[in-house]
Amino acid sequence: MQYMVAYQHLPLNILDERRQFSTSAGCLCEPTKTDLGKLVYTGPNNSSVKLVKYFSLSTSAIGVLLQPYLLSQMINNGLAVKMTIVSFTAFFVLGTPFLLHYISKRYVMQMYYNDSTNTFTACQLNFFAREKRFSFTPDDISDSLASPLCNYKVGERSLLLDTDLMRDEHVDAYIAFMRYDKPIDLSKYTSRSNPSEYQEEKEK
Repeated sequence: MQYMVAYQHLPLNILDERRQFSTSAGCLCEPTKTDLGKLVYTGPNNSSVKLVKYFSLSTSAIGVLLQPYLLSQMINNGLAVKMTIVSFTAFFVLGTPFLLHYISKRYVMQMYYNDSTNTFTACQLNFFAREKRFSFTPDDISDSLASPLCNYKVGERSLLLDTDLMRDEHVDAYIAFMRYDKPIDLSKYTSRSNPSEYQEEKEK
Protein backbone atom coordinates (compact mmCIF):
# COMPACT_ATOMS: atom_id res chain seq x y z
CA MET A 1 0.00 0.00 0.00
CA GLN A 2 2.85 2.37 0.79
CA TYR A 3 4.32 1.73 -2.65
CA MET A 4 1.00 2.59 -4.32
CA VAL A 5 0.77 5.87 -2.41
CA ALA A 6 4.35 6.72 -3.31
CA TYR A 7 3.66 5.98 -6.97
CA GLN A 8 0.62 8.26 -7.00
CA HIS A 9 2.74 11.17 -5.71
CA LEU A 10 5.39 10.87 -8.40
CA PRO A 11 5.82 13.98 -10.59
CA LEU A 12 3.69 14.06 -13.70
CA ASN A 13 6.69 14.29 -16.01
CA ILE A 14 8.03 10.99 -14.67
CA LEU A 15 4.67 9.31 -15.20
CA ASP A 16 4.52 10.65 -18.76
CA GLU A 17 7.99 9.30 -19.47
CA ARG A 18 6.92 5.86 -18.24
CA ARG A 19 3.94 5.91 -20.59
CA GLN A 20 6.00 7.07 -23.56
CA PHE A 21 8.60 4.39 -22.92
CA SER A 22 5.95 1.68 -23.06
CA THR A 23 4.87 2.78 -26.54
CA SER A 24 8.17 3.88 -28.05
CA ALA A 25 9.92 0.56 -27.58
CA GLY A 26 8.57 -0.71 -30.91
CA CYS A 27 7.87 -4.42 -31.10
CA LEU A 28 9.52 -5.14 -27.75
CA CYS A 29 6.54 -4.27 -25.56
CA GLU A 30 2.82 -4.84 -25.33
CA PRO A 31 0.97 -1.55 -24.76
CA THR A 32 -1.65 -1.00 -22.12
CA LYS A 33 -5.24 -0.01 -22.83
CA THR A 34 -4.55 3.68 -22.14
CA ASP A 35 -1.70 3.81 -24.68
CA LEU A 36 -3.62 2.39 -27.62
CA GLY A 37 -5.19 5.60 -28.90
CA LYS A 38 -8.09 5.47 -31.33
CA LEU A 39 -9.19 2.49 -33.39
CA VAL A 40 -8.34 3.24 -37.03
CA TYR A 41 -8.54 -0.18 -38.68
CA THR A 42 -10.64 -3.32 -38.37
CA GLY A 43 -9.95 -6.33 -40.56
CA PRO A 44 -12.77 -7.21 -42.97
CA ASN A 45 -12.51 -10.97 -42.28
CA ASN A 46 -12.06 -11.05 -38.50
CA SER A 47 -15.00 -13.33 -37.81
CA SER A 48 -14.03 -15.79 -40.53
CA VAL A 49 -10.39 -16.00 -39.41
CA LYS A 50 -11.35 -16.59 -35.79
CA LEU A 51 -13.99 -19.16 -36.73
CA VAL A 52 -11.57 -21.16 -38.88
CA LYS A 53 -8.88 -21.16 -36.18
CA TYR A 54 -11.35 -22.20 -33.46
CA PHE A 55 -12.67 -24.98 -35.67
CA SER A 56 -9.16 -26.21 -36.48
CA LEU A 57 -8.07 -26.20 -32.83
CA SER A 58 -11.24 -27.95 -31.67
CA THR A 59 -10.98 -30.71 -34.28
CA SER A 60 -7.31 -31.17 -33.40
CA ALA A 61 -8.18 -31.50 -29.72
CA ILE A 62 -10.81 -34.12 -30.58
CA GLY A 63 -8.27 -35.97 -32.70
CA VAL A 64 -5.79 -36.06 -29.82
CA LEU A 65 -8.46 -37.42 -27.46
CA LEU A 66 -9.34 -40.16 -29.96
CA GLN A 67 -5.76 -41.36 -30.32
CA PRO A 68 -5.95 -43.94 -27.47
CA TYR A 69 -9.12 -45.41 -28.94
CA LEU A 70 -7.61 -45.66 -32.42
CA LEU A 71 -4.47 -47.31 -31.08
CA SER A 72 -6.51 -49.85 -29.15
CA GLN A 73 -8.37 -50.79 -32.31
CA MET A 74 -5.12 -51.38 -34.22
CA ILE A 75 -3.58 -53.97 -31.91
CA ASN A 76 -4.10 -56.82 -34.36
CA ASN A 77 -3.12 -54.81 -37.45
CA GLY A 78 0.25 -54.91 -39.13
CA LEU A 79 3.01 -52.35 -38.55
CA ALA A 80 2.55 -50.78 -41.99
CA VAL A 81 -1.15 -50.20 -41.36
CA LYS A 82 -0.45 -48.70 -37.95
CA MET A 83 2.20 -46.32 -39.33
CA THR A 84 -0.10 -45.23 -42.15
CA ILE A 85 -3.02 -44.46 -39.87
CA VAL A 86 -0.88 -42.72 -37.25
CA SER A 87 0.86 -40.59 -39.89
CA PHE A 88 -2.43 -39.66 -41.52
CA THR A 89 -4.08 -38.62 -38.26
CA ALA A 90 -0.95 -36.81 -37.03
CA PHE A 91 -0.88 -34.70 -40.17
CA PHE A 92 -4.44 -33.45 -39.68
CA VAL A 93 -4.22 -33.20 -35.90
CA LEU A 94 -0.90 -31.34 -35.77
CA GLY A 95 -0.11 -30.20 -39.29
CA THR A 96 -3.35 -28.39 -40.07
CA PRO A 97 -3.28 -25.97 -37.08
CA PHE A 98 0.38 -25.10 -37.70
CA LEU A 99 -0.23 -24.55 -41.40
CA LEU A 100 -3.27 -22.39 -40.68
CA HIS A 101 -1.35 -20.37 -38.12
CA TYR A 102 1.51 -19.86 -40.58
CA ILE A 103 -0.96 -18.33 -43.03
CA SER A 104 -3.12 -16.32 -40.62
CA LYS A 105 -0.48 -15.00 -38.20
CA ARG A 106 0.19 -12.06 -40.56
CA TYR A 107 -3.45 -10.99 -40.63
CA VAL A 108 -4.11 -7.76 -38.70
CA MET A 109 -7.36 -7.92 -36.72
CA GLN A 110 -7.31 -4.33 -35.45
CA MET A 111 -4.97 -1.38 -35.43
CA TYR A 112 -4.90 1.65 -33.16
CA TYR A 113 -3.18 4.99 -33.61
CA ASN A 114 -1.98 7.28 -30.85
CA ASP A 115 -1.43 10.66 -32.50
CA SER A 116 0.20 12.19 -29.44
CA THR A 117 3.09 9.69 -29.61
CA ASN A 118 2.77 8.89 -33.34
CA THR A 119 2.56 5.20 -32.45
CA PHE A 120 0.55 2.39 -34.03
CA THR A 121 -0.59 -0.73 -32.20
CA ALA A 122 -1.48 -3.79 -34.27
CA CYS A 123 -3.52 -6.70 -32.99
CA GLN A 124 -2.95 -10.21 -34.38
CA LEU A 125 -3.83 -13.75 -33.31
CA ASN A 126 -1.40 -16.22 -31.79
CA PHE A 127 -1.47 -19.98 -32.28
CA PHE A 128 -4.34 -20.45 -29.80
CA ALA A 129 -6.45 -17.68 -31.41
CA ARG A 130 -5.75 -15.26 -28.57
CA GLU A 131 -5.11 -11.62 -29.39
CA LYS A 132 -1.60 -10.22 -29.08
CA ARG A 133 -0.61 -6.59 -29.52
CA PHE A 134 2.63 -4.85 -30.37
CA SER A 135 3.48 -1.19 -30.93
CA PHE A 136 5.59 0.45 -33.60
CA THR A 137 6.21 3.81 -35.21
CA PRO A 138 5.91 4.75 -38.90
CA ASP A 139 9.71 4.69 -39.16
CA ASP A 140 9.62 0.95 -38.39
CA ILE A 141 7.37 0.17 -41.39
CA SER A 142 8.73 -1.12 -44.66
CA ASP A 143 6.89 -2.29 -47.76
CA SER A 144 7.04 -5.98 -48.60
CA LEU A 145 6.24 -7.43 -52.01
CA ALA A 146 8.00 -10.75 -51.51
CA SER A 147 4.90 -12.64 -50.36
CA PRO A 148 1.23 -12.42 -51.36
CA LEU A 149 0.35 -12.91 -47.68
CA CYS A 150 2.34 -9.90 -46.49
CA ASN A 151 2.26 -6.31 -47.77
CA TYR A 152 4.08 -4.58 -44.89
CA LYS A 153 6.85 -5.50 -42.48
CA VAL A 154 7.66 -4.10 -39.05
CA GLY A 155 11.07 -5.40 -38.10
CA GLU A 156 10.78 -9.18 -38.37
CA ARG A 157 6.98 -9.13 -38.16
CA SER A 158 4.81 -9.42 -41.25
CA LEU A 159 1.54 -7.52 -41.63
CA LEU A 160 -1.36 -8.21 -43.95
CA LEU A 161 -3.94 -5.42 -44.01
CA ASP A 162 -5.91 -3.24 -46.40
CA THR A 163 -4.87 0.35 -45.74
CA ASP A 164 -7.65 1.66 -48.00
CA LEU A 165 -10.13 0.83 -45.23
CA MET A 166 -8.71 3.58 -43.01
CA ARG A 167 -8.02 6.11 -45.75
CA ASP A 168 -11.50 7.71 -45.76
CA GLU A 169 -12.37 7.84 -42.05
CA HIS A 170 -8.89 8.22 -40.52
CA VAL A 171 -6.84 10.30 -42.94
CA ASP A 172 -4.26 11.34 -40.34
CA ALA A 173 -3.52 7.72 -39.42
CA TYR A 174 -3.41 6.73 -43.10
CA ILE A 175 -0.92 9.48 -43.95
CA ALA A 176 1.27 8.55 -40.97
CA PHE A 177 1.19 4.82 -41.76
CA MET A 178 1.99 5.31 -45.45
CA ARG A 179 4.72 7.86 -44.56
CA TYR A 180 3.25 10.41 -46.93
CA ASP A 181 4.37 13.15 -44.54
CA LYS A 182 8.00 12.08 -45.03
CA PRO A 183 10.28 13.16 -47.91
CA ILE A 184 10.60 10.53 -50.64
CA ASP A 185 14.01 8.95 -51.07
CA LEU A 186 14.43 8.19 -54.78
CA SER A 187 17.98 6.90 -54.45
CA LYS A 188 16.79 3.38 -53.63
CA TYR A 189 14.92 3.20 -56.94
CA THR A 190 18.02 3.83 -59.06
CA SER A 191 21.46 2.24 -59.26
CA ARG A 192 23.16 5.66 -59.45
CA SER A 193 23.78 7.15 -56.05
CA ASN A 194 24.84 10.53 -57.55
CA PRO A 195 22.32 12.21 -59.91
CA SER A 196 25.15 14.17 -61.56
CA GLU A 197 26.45 10.92 -63.05
CA TYR A 198 23.29 10.60 -65.10
CA GLN A 199 23.60 14.18 -66.33
CA GLU A 200 27.22 13.66 -67.39
CA GLU A 201 26.33 10.52 -69.33
CA LYS A 202 23.49 12.38 -71.02
CA GLU A 203 25.78 15.22 -72.13
CA LYS A 204 28.25 12.76 -73.65
